Amino acid sequence: MSAIDANTNAGVGRPIPVGSDPAAIAVSPDNRVVYVAHPSDSKIAVFRSDNPGTVSFIDIKPR
Repeated sequence: MSAIDANTNAGVGRPIPVGSDPAAIAVSPDNRVVYVAHPSDSKIAVFRSDNPGTVSFIDIKPR
């Protein structure tokens, strides 16, 4: 996953590894959080604009 500066369309920082086969992306209404679904890894990657360069994961494995 890479951050892009919306004003210049240039990449910002280094790409962040988030898993294989990203399938969907969603942005929170306030544009502060980006979610990337990775069904083959059974995870959702979570990026926060107030902490760029880091990612956390939500486990979505069936119980």
